[in-house]
Amino acid sequence: NINKSFEFNLSLPYHQGKPEAFIENLSINRDVKITVLGAAETDLYIKNVNIGKLNGHNVPSIDFIKYIKYSKLFIEDSNFEVNNINNIHVAHFKNSKLGIASGGPLEIIAKEDLSFTDNTEFLSNTHIVTKKGLGDWRDGSAKYNFDITIDKEFVFDDELIESTEADLYTFGSHANIGNQAKFNVNNAEMIFDNGSIFNGFINAGHVHTTITIKNGATFDGVIEMSDAINNITIEEGAILGPNFRVQETNQGNELESGRLDTLTVFENLDFEHMDVHGIDRLKIGTEARGEMINLDLVFNDLHNLLSNNSNIIKLWGDNDNNVTLRSETNKTFAVAADQSAVASQPYTRYEASDTASGTKYYIDVHNDINLQIL
Repeated sequence: NINKSFEFNLSLPYHQGKPEAFIENLSINRDVKITVLGAAETDLYIKNVNIGKLNGHNVPSIDFIKYIKYSKLFIEDSNFEVNNINNIHVAHFKNSKLGIASGGPLEIIAKEDLSFTDNTEFLSNTHIVTKKGLGDWRDGSAKYNFDITIDKEFVFDDELIESTEADLYTFGSHANIGNQAKFNVNNAEMIFDNGSIFNGFINAGHVHTTITIKNGATFDGVIEMSDAINNITIEEGAILGPNFRVQETNQGNELESGRLDTLTVFENLDFEHMDVHGIDRLKIGTEARGEMINLDLVFNDLHNLLSNNSNIIKLWGDNDNNVTLRSETNKTFAVAADQSAVASQPYTRYEASDTASGTKYYIDVHNDINLQIL
């Protein structure tokens, strides 16, 4: 038991290989500062370490200082009853508790990778901010892994928009993310694995966001496409809950760049009764897989997909795919008279008209798709 401020300084000589350092079996009730120096690729393990306030003292904070490029931090079987964790680098939390139950919010400033697995628990509302690593030491993308339950208010702010590579977010088979969780991401690839449950909110801020909802994943949250270029894939067998929503509050930069917000599907979805809006391109499967997919569209499907957006959608597929444009009373499909907009493209433009309201939408259908109008 340590009842004064605790400092751990690890200094390693050059060319020492890859040693491991351990802080184990401690209870600390004051501020903690951990400094890792030297040139070796050191892995630091913090095991069974409890940090929390003692009666009459302020809530402690934890500060990390790291000057070793490739070192990793493993925090296992520990309790951090604190309000601040500062400058943590490449950290993997396993079976640990973070924050103060019924206390103030936990603020984490992180640099580089983060992983939360093996029943790690946030005891309080939590705000994580990711910032650029030390100097130019941040090589490529950061990796964030969530394989736990998050049932408190949780905000993840990614400030690394200057990164040239997409940061990877993985939601594992034990992930259960509640509806108070919000992920503000920039230049991100987000993968929801089989067994994961997501009820939160994703704000795709800038650059490029790729979201894949895999077979067996449950997604009952909201995707705000913002001004990023978005690619959303819903694999066959993905489970979409009643609160699933894709929206674009402000039209993105696709009109200037020619890069389109794209939704890829692997089965016939009822877009008329889904909250999916602001899509510029609908892809039926992928060329590499060669799936045989039948898609049936009515006027109201297009109305949902294109609302808060332009009145044109591109429909991509190949000759393994069959698409039916199904006319209804006062809502009809026909080949557009003006094909000039797609004259140099492998598309044919079709017109969807609602004679009652005067609304018109245009569908540019790839010529390889087997298309029929009924």
